[in-house]
Amino acid sequence: MNNNIKNSDVLEILIKIKAYPNSTQRELAEKLKFSIGKLNYSLNNLKENGLIKIINNSKDLKKINPFYALTKKGSLKKNRLARNILKKKIKK
Repeated sequence: MNNNIKNSDVLEILIKIKAYPNSTQRELAEKLKFSIGKLNYSLNNLKENGLIKIINNSKDLKKINPFYALTKKGSLKKNRLARNILKKKIKK
């Protein structure tokens, strides 16, 4: 995982993708309160690390409006990050 992305951001993205699987990048950015650039960078990083997959539902290849889904690895990572963050909060 790229160190430029905070674990809390990764967790937020994975949670939103799980909760809103048919969201576009723009919709996810709005829900997360991220810029499109930050989200795009993060999504590409998550894809490279096998945590999400990008699905293009459009039959017209000129209209690329992909959706995002967690992979099994992404789901496990989401659960692990959430558990770790909760442990830290409990210790405070």
